[in-house]
Amino acid sequence: MIDHEKFTNWLNLYGKAWETLDPDAIIEIFAEDSLYYKTPFAAPFKGREGIHHYWTTNALATQKDVNFGYDSATVSKETGLAHWWAIFTIVATGEKVEIDGYLMANFDSNAQCTCFREWWHVKEQ
Repeated sequence: MIDHEKFTNWLNLYGKAWETLDPDAIIEIFAEDSLYYKTPFAAPFKGREGIHHYWTTNALATQKDVNFGYDSATVSKETGLAHWWAIFTIVATGEKVEIDGYLMANFDSNAQCTCFREWWHVKEQ
């Protein structure tokens, strides 16, 4: 089971890892055999190695000046749900991107994420 305090701590660690573009920090909050769905219909990235590769080739390689935030966060048994947003700059073009989304995360008894799903949309410029 996860409680509200553990989930918000996890969200803070997730946000800090994204803002500092640190794929090593991101995998520390995921279980060894976790699944990471970046969109509802995409195949998941599997395990810490898969998640690290995704974050290295996406966020680290393409984004800078990341600002992450969230507001409503709720938990039920082993699942956390949160509304989040992010603003960052695309390295190649200098374009500012604003994303708004929801995430759902399942946790093990060590408060590590075992399954991560997110739904998000990019604000049209």
